Amino acid sequence: MGNNIFAYTAMDPSYPGYVSINRKNNGDVSVSVRAAPETRQGVYVCGFARDAGSPGRCTPGSPNCNNYCNMHPDKSLPMADHPLPCEHVVEGVTAQFTIPADQWRLS
Repeated sequence: MGNNIFAYTAMDPSYPGYVSINRKNNGDVSVSVRAAPETRQGVYVCGFARDAGSPGRCTPGSPNCNNYCNMHPDKSLPMADHPLPCEHVVEGVTAQFTIPADQWRLS
């Protein structure tokens, strides 16, 4: 099972960055880190009903679907010349490594 030496998780609402340092039962020390999430600019992509609520997806008839996609139910509206902008939150890079017990010597 092992013991936790140090842990920190940022207060980001989605994909928070973190650091976790643990000593394993065999004496090895494992380190896991994840960078803070990134926010990227994008546009809504028209999808199907099953895509409702998915990041960056709009569904016909939703407020984010601006009649750009041909699946929009109200064909009487003028066709928009571009999709609506949106932001996508992307998980930060994750890395893990282990320091073997025989190399983990404190003076």
